[in-house]
Amino acid sequence: MKTGYNFSEILRSIDIAARVLNGEKFSKGDAAFEYGIGEITINRDLQWLRSMGLDVYTRKTIIHISDINSDVFPKLAEMFLSLQNHTDISKAVQSLHHQKGTSFRLILISKAISENRKLKIEYNRFEDEKVVHYIVKPFELKLNGLNWILRAVKEGEEIIKYFYVSRINCLHVLDEKFEQESGEEKVVTSLIKFRFSPEVKSQVIDKIWFDNFECKEDEDGYLILTTQQPLTNTLAGWCLSWWDKIEIIEPIELKDKILKMVNAFLQRNAL
Repeated sequence: MKTGYNFSEILRSIDIAARVLNGEKFSKGDAAFEYGIGEITINRDLQWLRSMGLDVYTRKTIIHISDINSDVFPKLAEMFLSLQNHTDISKAVQSLHHQKGTSFRLILISKAISENRKLKIEYNRFEDEKVVHYIVKPFELKLNGLNWILRAVKEGEEIIKYFYVSRINCLHVLDEKFEQESGEEKVVTSLIKFRFSPEVKSQVIDKIWFDNFECKEDEDGYLILTTQQPLTNTLAGWCLSWWDKIEIIEPIELKDKILKMVNAFLQRNAL
């Protein structure tokens, strides 16, 4: 790390790089005005990024970064998140060496969370592969296995939804800020895993009514569905609709909820 470069300067330099890699177009003069510093300081920031291994240059006054070494930006992302005291996140950033796009988006999302700023995202929805656009209030980044998940509330809604960072095509940190309302943080969700029999796996996608999930086929041909949802009666009833074609891998609380529903039904409708 360059001697004499303090934490705030490092954070600003990496933030500039993340924005460029995210597709934003701005000049050194634009950056100087936005960060409230001189253009000479921006030149120092770009030089520091070059010393870290990024090929940073300007063309027609616009800042560019050419081919990205896959080892460079995850390290910068780890540095950025560590300096922002995201110690749990920084330990996992090393898993992103083969997901170049995710590293710099984590930086921008982390910035939006810390500053309570809204995000505009272009999202590749899993269930139908449709590209949709949302404005969201971001609350938290979580790591689920190898998947980074953003907990956020869509504009105009109140329930926290889960978005896979790897499915965010592009994002923009908006100037508009928001306050974290207590009601939004009270939504409790759980990590849920289902295993569907091969004979119904072609029907599963059509019958999923919730957002944000992932499916993969295991070596035996069973469909594994993973999602993060509240444990509601609606979800429990949906599980029952699959009869013996579904196995609830986790959580145990969902199994208990279904058992209570079935027992209550039998008590009311005893033969």
